Amino acid sequence: GEIAGVMKSRMNRFLFGQRRRLALIVAALVLSGCGVPEIQALRLGDAPWQNGETSVYRITDIDGNFAGRQQFTIDEADTRTGEPGWMIVRTTEAQGDQEEAAVAVTARGFVPRDASLVRTTAGGVERVTTTYESGQVDMELTTTEDVTTYQRVRIPSDARDRRTVGMLLRTLPLEAGYAAHLNRYLPVADLLDR
Repeated sequence: GEIAGVMKSRMNRFLFGQRRRLALIVAALVLSGCGVPEIQALRLGDAPWQNGETSVYRITDIDGNFAGRQQFTIDEADTRTGEPGWMIVRTTEAQGDQEEAAVAVTARGFVPRDASLVRTTAGGVERVTTTYESGQVDMELTTTEDVTTYQRVRIPSDARDRRTVGMLLRTLPLEAGYAAHLNRYLPVADLLDR
């Protein structure tokens, strides 16, 4: 009986070890299919919107109470360089403040060319005018005290204006396994992210 008990104990340990190895092998096989997808070139399709399209969104506070609204309007408009393009305008009215951001983008690739921001608060009006040109961004910033400053920054030439990304996501291909990086730039904060 004692030998049978020892053999049974060894067999149980062996089987436990085999089950554990099998579980690890299965987990490794499953996780190998969940790897990071291969990053591909950014492919933005044709504009899915119509000239004059308007979308309105409700803004709520942390408690779910109405706090304002945001509206996107998209119109066909040539860029300052004469290229066919779109003017994407985002108007936000929330808690007494108003902000209008207008970004002119090319029809092909939705590359930003110009942008303006006008923010109106109880403290006054602020303005930012932005010009994009081959990886260079020139900004003219005017404060509520009517003080104007100028700034020039370098960004990747494939960066898109962050305020248009919500609309541009609609142009991405809907296919399994497609993954790409999108560089986004926010002129007001001089913020570049991917």
